[in-house]
Amino acid sequence: MANNQYVVFKLDDNSLAIRIDYVIEIINYHEIFKIPNSPPYIEGLINLRDTIYTILNLREMLNMPKKDLNLSDKDWDEEKPKILLVNINSKLIGLIVDSVDKILILEDEKIVSPSEFDSQFDRSFLEGIAKMENDKLLLLLDPDALVKKVIDKQINCPV
Repeated sequence: MANNQYVVFKLDDNSLAIRIDYVIEIINYHEIFKIPNSPPYIEGLINLRDTIYTILNLREMLNMPKKDLNLSDKDWDEEKPKILLVNINSKLIGLIVDSVDKILILEDEKIVSPSEFDSQFDRSFLEGIAKMENDKLLLLLDPDALVKKVIDKQINCPV
């Protein structure tokens, strides 16, 4: 029985998670350098300690409604938007999330493969779905599939 650690975060009332092995750091929302003519799911770039990260709008990628970010001050606050800085196959990416909830250890038997579900929804970005307490579900993102989705969208994006 393997245990996997995940960083759990929120987008609206939805709980999602990404394997902790991919996460470099969690930072407060940071000023983003906008890139002209970039697709809507690419927010821009940040320079953090001489490392440049491409910042992705996870809401846009997952077709979720837009939300105004509460950026009133720079102090750390669990309820304020965060950027998960991740390393996915040597690509340095930031994912904008509403808030970060916790670090969670999941046993394999609590994780259901997305292939076991009806194909009526896009499950290409999912690694699995975890069964939680109180009949709640946790969507486990597949970071490699997210990067592939970005690359595919860029290839198919009209110039």
